[in-house]
Amino acid sequence: MITGKEKIMYPSLRSLWALAKDGYLKEEGWFRSFSSRSSVNAAGEPVPWINYSMMHFLASRIGSDMSVLEYGGGNSTLFWARRAHAVVTVEHDRKWAEYISQKFAAFPNIRLLVAADGPEYESAPIALGERFDLAVVDGIRRFECAEKTLSMLAETGGRSGVILLDDSHLEAHRPIFGLLESRGFKTLRISGAKPIQNDFSEATIFYRPGNVLEL
Repeated sequence: MITGKEKIMYPSLRSLWALAKDGYLKEEGWFRSFSSRSSVNAAGEPVPWINYSMMHFLASRIGSDMSVLEYGGGNSTLFWARRAHAVVTVEHDRKWAEYISQKFAAFPNIRLLVAADGPEYESAPIALGERFDLAVVDGIRRFECAEKTLSMLAETGGRSGVILLDDSHLEAHRPIFGLLESRGFKTLRISGAKPIQNDFSEATIFYRPGNVLEL
């Protein structure tokens, strides 16, 4: 005999089975990322922990001549390294940095900077004296990091660098919008599902006219 509770649960389980068997989430590798607790695609390849729509948008526009600055390293670093000319990633957790550095060893275009949780974290890349086409703000001290990237964005050949802020829907990150919009940046906000989690996720690109992504 099927109880009322079972009648409610049955369609839910059947829906999950259908999604795992075929469809958008299966194609993106969401179930694989969820079960492994690692941000990977259906083939097990590392991808950023941002929503799939933003991920695909950026993958189609990041060129092999571009450089990426990333606050918060991991699988995303490997994703950028496979597409960009150079990647600089900043990490504050020394144990995590030691772990991911082993994965980075096969990519000579990755440089890992380890800095303590404090002003030195967001300032670490400045000493390199380099400019970046994409600055990814996805670690700690996000307001401070966004502010520091302003002096490190590329401004050559009529192309200006852009900033990517993940989790931009969170109220804690509202001040970043005020900061960058006051400096003339426009926003492209994209939301959707992301690896591992099933929560709402939004990421925002801050850009100015003549930017490297041709927005």
